[in-house]
Amino acid sequence: MVELNYKAGNDNGNSEHDIILNGHLIKQPNVYKELNQLPYVDNKTPEELIPNLLENLIVTVQSSEVYGGKSGTFVIGEKAMKEHANPTSMRVRRGKKYRELLPIINTLGVIGGQAVIDAYQQKNQIVEDITVKVDMTTALPAMQWNPENAESFAKRFMDGSHRVTVHLNNTPVHVKVIFEYVYVQAEGVPYVFALQKGINGEVRKSDMFSEFAKTYNLHDVDGKWFLKKRVIPLDIGDGTTEAPVLDGFKFLSSLVDGEKIGPGHAIEEAFGKFKQDNPGLDKISRQDYSRYLKDPSSRYHDSAVTCMLPFLRSECENVLDFLERQLDAVKNELDVVCVYGGGSILMRKIVETFYEDIKDMVEDRGIKLFYTPTEYAVTLNAEGLYVFTTSKIFKDLKEHHDHAVKS
Repeated sequence: MVELNYKAGNDNGNSEHDIILNGHLIKQPNVYKELNQLPYVDNKTPEELIPNLLENLIVTVQSSEVYGGKSGTFVIGEKAMKEHANPTSMRVRRGKKYRELLPIINTLGVIGGQAVIDAYQQKNQIVEDITVKVDMTTALPAMQWNPENAESFAKRFMDGSHRVTVHLNNTPVHVKVIFEYVYVQAEGVPYVFALQKGINGEVRKSDMFSEFAKTYNLHDVDGKWFLKKRVIPLDIGDGTTEAPVLDGFKFLSSLVDGEKIGPGHAIEEAFGKFKQDNPGLDKISRQDYSRYLKDPSSRYHDSAVTCMLPFLRSECENVLDFLERQLDAVKNELDVVCVYGGGSILMRKIVETFYEDIKDMVEDRGIKLFYTPTEYAVTLNAEGLYVFTTSKIFKDLKEHHDHAVKS
């Protein structure tokens, strides 16, 4: 028996699942495939499976939040993408994240898998009975976030009973997951925490700000520069775009906004045409198509981009219109618009005019634009969530919650 304690920043995106556990970033396609039975067992020992366990994750989840407590067996993330047609993903158009199964199943699956790895490294042998206690911050789309939905989502983790069996061929490892405290932010808010501090807790100093500093003739720009600034973090995700307004760390709840716009909608529109143009690919998933778009070395990249372009241009216009309305709502009383998220990479890369269009719109209003560099744009949400989990604010919230429960 091994007991582990995790601090977690958990970003369940429409396309990618980024979760940081005790400073370790895990990235997975945010998909799963349910199995009727366990798959074929090869001749590898459990120990041989440990190094690549998260890329080959098969778990049985028994949780009060999944099928009313009945167990289900799932292939999670990379393995689901590679080996199964049409895995289950987040519902881009109709989904309400705080009600969906996917965030629960995939979060439990990855935590269970990492716990098996960590217990093995601690004991230098397979440990078949593990308990994990978790403090976690996660997020909901701004358009879905309100105190009631946030509390409901947090309770699905905290009030639930969760057991994960991680299958190492014929060796089952049983992991009990206990969420001690979970806090739910509006998407967009975690980014500001990540701008100012890295996951090591130190002020962020990196080349992340070099282009921004050069553009506006600023000197010594680091995370502290944003501390007292009034900011809109424009989070262009796969299926939603968020634009809350923050004054330093202060979240202005009356000015939270988000819309169901982003490349994911263009992908859905283009996906059918792409399969028509490439008959041999009629069994691929939406995530496969996304991968072709992002990977210039793929033989299908050019065809994927050609099919996508007219739909993506339309989504770019939707993002610009949305940002314009939010700027009008704050009467241009803003220091900087920060653009980030996986969608921001795709839009800047494929639609040639998007960067200049958004830059002109912002600067014409006397506001600076920080377009997050590609290498940071996707994971900053998870980093900000983790920074918050390790902060004094989280500690105080947890103590207040524990006191309220005891009294």
